[in-house]
Amino acid sequence: MPFRKINSYLLAAAMMAALLPTGCKTVNQPPASNGETVVYQQWETETHRPHVELAQRTKDEQKEYSDWRQQHPDRH
Repeated sequence: MPFRKINSYLLAAAMMAALLPTGCKTVNQPPASNGETVVYQQWETETHRPHVELAQRTKDEQKEYSDWRQQHPDRH
């Protein structure tokens, strides 16, 4: 009897794990959605930078954007 409960819990956990995202967005990927593009453009404006695609920016600038984005999760 106890093994049935454990098996049920393990099955439920496995099913839930399948719903979790499997990858992480890396810093040098372009914005994923139109909403993210708007946020990226806000960063460019606020930091007085000309428009350049994120993937074309230096690693330091990509990190700056990533850090800024993490501090502004409410923007979309």
